[in-house]
Amino acid sequence: MKNAIAFAGLVLLHGGVAFAQQIKGSETLLIGDSFIALSHNITLDLEQLVRQAGILGSNDNFRDNSVSGTWLACGPAPTIPTQYDNAMRQSAVKYVVMDGGGNDMKNSTCSNPPTANCQAIKDAVNAAKTLFAKMGTDGVLKVVYFFYANPVNDSGLQAKLDVLRPLIQNVVQNSVSPIGYWLDLRPVFAGKYSQYILSDGIHPTPAGCQATAQAIWDLMKANNFYGTTASIKFSTMELIHAPATLRIRDLTGRRTLYAERMPDRFVVEVR
Repeated sequence: MKNAIAFAGLVLLHGGVAFAQQIKGSETLLIGDSFIALSHNITLDLEQLVRQAGILGSNDNFRDNSVSGTWLACGPAPTIPTQYDNAMRQSAVKYVVMDGGGNDMKNSTCSNPPTANCQAIKDAVNAAKTLFAKMGTDGVLKVVYFFYANPVNDSGLQAKLDVLRPLIQNVVQNSVSPIGYWLDLRPVFAGKYSQYILSDGIHPTPAGCQATAQAIWDLMKANNFYGTTASIKFSTMELIHAPATLRIRDLTGRRTLYAERMPDRFVVEVR
């Protein structure tokens, strides 16, 4: 079938060209604890990366409901699931970026060494399962769940996080509706803790926030997180809108079409 397409931006894929349409910022929600909320720089940095890709409007923003000190299960209000509920009461959410579980572990007591039978660990995992199920019912499409770098000089907290991490990862990666994407920040922060972690040993510095946002964006790009993409082949074309940065390249390498030299009309066939 043939469709007239308004392009917001293009990326080249093997065997064709893929396009990503611009999203509404309000449809992306960030929820979580102080790893996000202490400065909200992760949100700001991620927005900038998505804007640079032409997917988020220059004056548009994500919603950030993250609150310092909050838990997945119980704890101070609003819990992380409540942050999500509050957003849904305002308007629909399609995409979620989140963390969670750190305060559940930091403020609880488990056996030494901790096991998956620790009540706080079970409560956090069950809260994550319930939240993902609710998001699926509500029509959320995709979720990025990023999990903390190792805390510095807190072996007790790290031991509990080490037990919780694979359990939450299992929830995320087994979620089909919404589709869950897991991001472990330990490789991102490895060898750079002095640059990326504040003196409290837990929260990210501005550079750590940038690194986290970049890792989230890299994961999004690798999985076509936003919009739909399709391969196209060229024939007679009808051009609705071509931004100055638009490039269409014949993947055989024979020629490149630039926006300033683009023909007035073309049609793309979506396969």
